[in-house]
Amino acid sequence: MSTRDLIKLILWFPIGCFMGIFRIFFIFCIGIPSYAIYKKFEAETLFWKTIGQICGLRARVTNPEAVVPHDEAPVLVCNHVTDLDGVAFLPILHLPHTVHIISRYLSPVANAVTRAGWPLKLIMREIDEDKKDLTTQNVLNFFNSEESKERQLFVLAEGATTSGKVGLLRYNKFVFTLGKPIQPFAVRVNTHMPICIDCPSKNMFPNLFWYGFCPICTWEFTALPVQTICEGEKPEEFATRVQKLTADHLGIACTTYFYKDKNRMKKVNI
Repeated sequence: MSTRDLIKLILWFPIGCFMGIFRIFFIFCIGIPSYAIYKKFEAETLFWKTIGQICGLRARVTNPEAVVPHDEAPVLVCNHVTDLDGVAFLPILHLPHTVHIISRYLSPVANAVTRAGWPLKLIMREIDEDKKDLTTQNVLNFFNSEESKERQLFVLAEGATTSGKVGLLRYNKFVFTLGKPIQPFAVRVNTHMPICIDCPSKNMFPNLFWYGFCPICTWEFTALPVQTICEGEKPEEFATRVQKLTADHLGIACTTYFYKDKNRMKKVNI
């Protein structure tokens, strides 16, 4: 960190601490519960703009013309930089019928948005070895249901957050076993502060505080070409190919580490 960045961080610190606490309070006590009011007056776009302005969250797609409809790519996969990647992705692409796969780590947000009546279906990603098949089964049940005809499945394929500046974790292979066309997305996140937000915590609230601490957080999603599994290609190879496509676009390494490797590191550091 340069001297200039250090001075900038020190001067912003008291303001950022206040903003971090205020924004968490606003999101859970005012923002999410107020969604029903905006929905009643069909003002969801205004809702997202209000949340973005107050919480300092900015998101956009760099090439919206490349985003294909759900019937051409029922599965969307993206690299994973922050705990808010899925929240940032939802409004900017206007996908009220998106299905998100999330981890139990994010269950506080999932429970809050469900109670608020957000038009969002969530599939919990099981992390226990003896329950992993449940995630795949729930996804297959979704694709076999009537409601799947107008929905897309959105997966943060790394399974854990990274800085997005060094390398990608290996993509989880289960979503590549579904036999569906996949559109990859590459996301870059800028906190506009000399910090990288990924606290080694067992819950998401420290990270939420630091997102609120920053004056602005910017997400830039780029839609990549739709990919399908090739004849004779294994799901692991398909996953690696999509991982490499995303890493090449971002100009970072394509690693062989799994999210479990990161989780083990977090346990050592906590």
